[in-house]
Amino acid sequence: MPRVPIFQQCSVGPPQVSFPVLLPSTNSRGESITIASALAGPHTLRVGLAWWIFGIMLALLYFGIVYWLFRGKVAQHADTYGH
Repeated sequence: MPRVPIFQQCSVGPPQVSFPVLLPSTNSRGESITIASALAGPHTLRVGLAWWIFGIMLALLYFGIVYWLFRGKVAQHADTYGH
């Protein structure tokens, strides 16, 4: 029997055992969350994509501004601690 690393067992094993059920219910099988019931609708996906694009652009703008503000070499002076 080949040895399988523990992270592969944890990430691949459980989804294969309970394939259509993502979160089993303790009350009844009909209340379990399945792949089909967990899908997001097309409108929700479009709104999420729009917000994601807006957030990525905002983050890139932020990093660009921070890079621009702190550009250049740092001078080390003798009268400082050196950090």
